[in-house]
Amino acid sequence: MVVKRISGPLVVLVFWIGALAWLLLDDQYQLFLAPRFGFLIYISLGACAVFCISLLAEPPGSGKDQLIKGMILLLPIVFMGAAGDSTLGSFALSKRSLTVAQKNSETGPVLGPVSEKGGEQDQDAIREISLAHLVRNWDKYNGRHIRVEGLFSKTIEGHDQLAAVFRYFITCCAADAMPVGVFLDSLPDTGDTDLKDNDWVRISGRVVMKQLDGYDIIFMETPKIEKTDKPAKNAAYIFD
Repeated sequence: MVVKRISGPLVVLVFWIGALAWLLLDDQYQLFLAPRFGFLIYISLGACAVFCISLLAEPPGSGKDQLIKGMILLLPIVFMGAAGDSTLGSFALSKRSLTVAQKNSETGPVLGPVSEKGGEQDQDAIREISLAHLVRNWDKYNGRHIRVEGLFSKTIEGHDQLAAVFRYFITCCAADAMPVGVFLDSLPDTGDTDLKDNDWVRISGRVVMKQLDGYDIIFMETPKIEKTDKPAKNAAYIFD
């Protein structure tokens, strides 16, 4: 009986099929990619399966550089495995500017529609909304008391006296993620000594627009902050 030798390309394809299946499991791909691009994972999985079947039907190649090529092609899988369930956090924030998303005169704000929690409330009541809703409807909330949730950062690069609560707005993938959120001039004494970078927090206070380094930035005055559970593994992201 002739035993078919397993080729290097076949092994690589099997690893990729497993990695793509993992990305589709419980929508893991949304840690890296906007939901509307999920079809690309399905297409890639199908292509890998076709190539895998094709290799099984043909004799394996004998190229001397197959091992090197295979190791290079496996590097993205190693990256995905190392990243695990992690999302962008304060480290990425230190490399990017936390700004208010700008409006487009033709299409409106760059942030897509995001539902707001709760119904109509009194003018003086605290409204619990999303950061995306705050930015998209800034004129409605300027000078009012609100409550939002997001990732916490103790300091901001170049402005150590400031803290921030933010999320990442993604148009396509994590590479183009833009942090949006609110700055805090000072933090109240919460009594929670465990509050640290990348904690998921709920914060309430009065929001106003100020200038910082020539940019319009949303600040929250007299904030009250509390640590809370992150609602989802990819909650750090706001998808367009």
